[in-house]
Amino acid sequence: MHLLNKSLFIILYVIIILKKLVNATLNSTSRRVLGCGPGPFTIDEDLIGLGQGSLIECCKNHDLCYDDCKLTQIECDDNFADCLRKKCNELKSFKSRIFCRIDASNMIKLVRKLGFITYCLQPNG
Repeated sequence: MHLLNKSLFIILYVIIILKKLVNATLNSTSRRVLGCGPGPFTIDEDLIGLGQGSLIECCKNHDLCYDDCKLTQIECDDNFADCLRKKCNELKSFKSRIFCRIDASNMIKLVRKLGFITYCLQPNG
């Protein structure tokens, strides 16, 4: 079973909406906790458990890109997609690369469809 299936897409969507409503706790460098997932609700531990921990760096860079608003959302998402693909291609086993690519593809779809919710969102927004 893949990390991000349809049920998880729905759960993440609800979490994003809830995060926006409760205005999650801010850290010192960003309006949100940096990582893979909205606000404090990350899937970082799951990625590490799957041997895909290197993807977290891509998520952190994507969060920072959304925060600083220097690039468009599409440019941030394109950079995110490129980073995820590169990290997946660096994995050693063929099987790991395949599963990573599936998970990365789902993560890319998620930010492209729902990223507008948090793109350039001000801390008190």
